[in-house]
Amino acid sequence: MTLADAFRRALDVVGPKRLLFGSDSSFFPRGWVRSILETQKQALSEAGASSEMEQAILGDNLRSLIGFVPSK
Repeated sequence: MTLADAFRRALDVVGPKRLLFGSDSSFFPRGWVRSILETQKQALSEAGASSEMEQAILGDNLRSLIGFVPSK
């Protein structure tokens, strides 16, 4: 199963409003790794996710969950 297959299945089962991007990494030194984001963005595209779905999964869902309202 590829990452795109996993995203396709998750999108079918729970939908784009219930998925959150996980940015943790086990690389040393610990921290955020851009290549993980890029790989997941490519897999989302291959899975057929729209730009709105991608935006939700990669940030908007978490902001909504925690009640984050950006300052104006």
